[in-house]
Amino acid sequence: MRFLLIFNLIFITQALANDNNRFININGDDDWLLGISLRNADIPFAEIETSNGEVIPRSDKVKDLVPLFYYEGDYLYLEGAAGGIKFWDEGSNTVSLHSEFRFFDMPAEVQNLKSDNGIDVGVRWQYKFSQDKALLASLMSNSQNLPYSKIEYRQKTQFGNLIAIPYVQATIKSAEFNDYFYGLNFATDYDTNAKADIDWRLGASFRYPIWQEFSVIGDLAVNRLGHNTRSLETIDSDYELQSSIGISFSGESIGKPIPENPGYVRVAHAWGTPSNLDDIIHGNTEKDFNNNQLTSLFYGHKLSDTLLTLPIEVYATPGIAYHHSSAGQDRFLEYVFAFKGYYTLPLPWRIRLGVAEGLSYTSQISDLEQREIVDKKGYANASKLLNYLDFSLDISIGDVFRKNELKELWLGYGIHHRSAIFESSSLFGRIKGGSNYQSVYLQWHW
Repeated sequence: MRFLLIFNLIFITQALANDNNRFININGDDDWLLGISLRNADIPFAEIETSNGEVIPRSDKVKDLVPLFYYEGDYLYLEGAAGGIKFWDEGSNTVSLHSEFRFFDMPAEVQNLKSDNGIDVGVRWQYKFSQDKALLASLMSNSQNLPYSKIEYRQKTQFGNLIAIPYVQATIKSAEFNDYFYGLNFATDYDTNAKADIDWRLGASFRYPIWQEFSVIGDLAVNRLGHNTRSLETIDSDYELQSSIGISFSGESIGKPIPENPGYVRVAHAWGTPSNLDDIIHGNTEKDFNNNQLTSLFYGHKLSDTLLTLPIEVYATPGIAYHHSSAGQDRFLEYVFAFKGYYTLPLPWRIRLGVAEGLSYTSQISDLEQREIVDKKGYANASKLLNYLDFSLDISIGDVFRKNELKELWLGYGIHHRSAIFESSSLFGRIKGGSNYQSVYLQWHW
């Protein structure tokens, strides 16, 4: 999401969670939560004829597979498919630079025709009446600079182990926003002349622990479209029912001792390859004829020394990658936020295996992804926002050379992987494919 552009300008992730004025969301007292959910949503649109004469048939529902990330520090926070940076946090008031993904529920087969990822940015204010009750107000804008705002009241309740957060929300849409997204003026010749409007949403999020750090998470909501929206010729439904159900695992560090070696910095250089992830893992790597390369810098903040009672160290790791210019692309930047786990093999020379899961946003479409997604597979658009995976294998230089002062300096090999989860989500443009880079890195822990 575009708030990732902000995350990597300042490395403030190292601050531990602020328990005095935390946001009210399903991670509760846990500092972090990683999950995935299946989202179902009603489609409010009638059969539509586009400006090029193509007919988009009426479709009742659309499904999305959505990765979810929850984290809260003194400044940085993630809330499922949203997040931001707190720049004023005092008493009951918190003001944040905020960004969130706005789902645009069209039939799945035509979602890729619309290149806007629905990543909106703005400012959000939270006022907490108590530890369990809060009012939130946000002023947002999308990539076309179409403004809208939200006002939401939420209240946390608990029934045994079940955490539930009922909420009521009003979305105030400008006429321009309403005309673009509900009048569909970007794709049709309809003269809808939409007016400003207010949609109302009533819903609840929930989380229920099932085993150790694993929980079932979900959300159920109904959205009532405003009168001006319901009267548009593109709309044939007054309500939108949306639901999601998924699985998550989490970790808690509040009140625990600060972990040993709580942070690291990793510098890497990587070479692109058109080979897929399976070929790379099996050593069948093809050279990229345009020799695309990137140089990256990642910071890691340790969240836990264990995961599922196993000796797996867990880190929150924001990063930035500089993609060098090549015959197929100009230079550009990539922004990443992920959670990464490390397992150290019990050998005389310490060797670690690492796996990360997160999100990656690029400022432009890379040469590799243009060739893989658009040119090769024929999609109308690639996506700047994709799922991010990182696989690594490294060894302690201090152990190899018997130098205590270098014990926390690691030399490693990594795979930098972006992908769209096989057309399963509009979050990533409803596409299949991505890009891979193989890297060599140095990582220093302190």
